[in-house]
Amino acid sequence: MAVVSALLAPPIYWFIQGIHVSSWLQEFPFHRVFSRVLLVCILIAIGPLLIALKISSLRDLGLQKNPGWRVDFLWGLFVGLLTVSVLMVGYISFGIYYLEDYEIEPVELLSKAGSAIAVSLLEEILFRGVLYGFSRRVFGVFASAVWTSALFAVLHFIRSSGGSSENLNMWSGFYQFTRIFSGAPPFPLLLFAFATLFSMGLLLCWTVERTRSLALPIGLHAGWIFAIQTFNLFIEFESMTPIGLPWVGPNVISGMVPVGVFAILSICVTFLLCRGYLYGRPHQNSSTKCA
Repeated sequence: MAVVSALLAPPIYWFIQGIHVSSWLQEFPFHRVFSRVLLVCILIAIGPLLIALKISSLRDLGLQKNPGWRVDFLWGLFVGLLTVSVLMVGYISFGIYYLEDYEIEPVELLSKAGSAIAVSLLEEILFRGVLYGFSRRVFGVFASAVWTSALFAVLHFIRSSGGSSENLNMWSGFYQFTRIFSGAPPFPLLLFAFATLFSMGLLLCWTVERTRSLALPIGLHAGWIFAIQTFNLFIEFESMTPIGLPWVGPNVISGMVPVGVFAILSICVTFLLCRGYLYGRPHQNSSTKCA
């Protein structure tokens, strides 16, 4: 999987550079093309992984068919967009972020929306669907939620910080693996970023456990990613140092809310909104083992 993505990334990057569809698309750096290709390869590999784990139905992962999945997805999308937007507007109002003069192209918004849906689908199927669903049969709900959320947080730091897109060759994808931890933020930003991502992971595990479906967490995840990536187009952090910690720091990872106590509080608000939405809905039973 890693080898395939490393080999495919350079020709895909050259193809994008050659089609001249959009100036924004042509400015897409190689390390981002590589990360997207790697995500697609992981998604394709999920099928064989399920076969290897002898997963033949949703019930094997603690999931059930959800007749109201569209409503759950849209609610999650709305809440994700709402909480991040309120957080970012508050940051702008208090001068933590400032607006930049930037003209957004429609193709950029479409790309952000497509990326948000694709990444949320991939990560929720992998983390909350396969890993959490399979683990809870053996270790129970609590332990599975903790370790999969910790893994979810750690893996977000495994990405290249960039590098030049010049002088690319067929082996440039393999070079990206040598830079795979270069995007991790310094301490204490690393600690707050981990806490924020870990809290997100726990919340997403709770929504799966509560609904026995991936629709709500996929919606939440997509809403978070789309909102923050859209805001990132026209806002800038006032200071790139962790001077505002523990209350607020920069968004050290693309597609993630700014780190700090306020970010974690917004996740708590998200939990309360989802809990209110699900109030009165019967808890779904599962044939898998729960602690």
